[in-house]
Amino acid sequence: MAYLAKKSTITYRDFLKVHALLFGDLYPWAGSDRMATSPDLAISKAGTCFCLPYEAKRAVEEGLRLGQNKVVLKSHPAW
Repeated sequence: MAYLAKKSTITYRDFLKVHALLFGDLYPWAGSDRMATSPDLAISKAGTCFCLPYEAKRAVEEGLRLGQNKVVLKSHPAW
């Protein structure tokens, strides 16, 4: 939280940094872009399918865009 508190806007790079902070002790690839680590691999865990590598960055950026837009959050909080 301290890392993100310093950010006025959260970017994809920040997302990767937080992923590394949270999961770096568990996974050697934590915080890496999936197009760099596994570009041809579809990943699932416990019945959940993750975004395909070529869609992952765009999906995160869209989530960050929506999640940081106060108008969107007020009108559609579930998004």
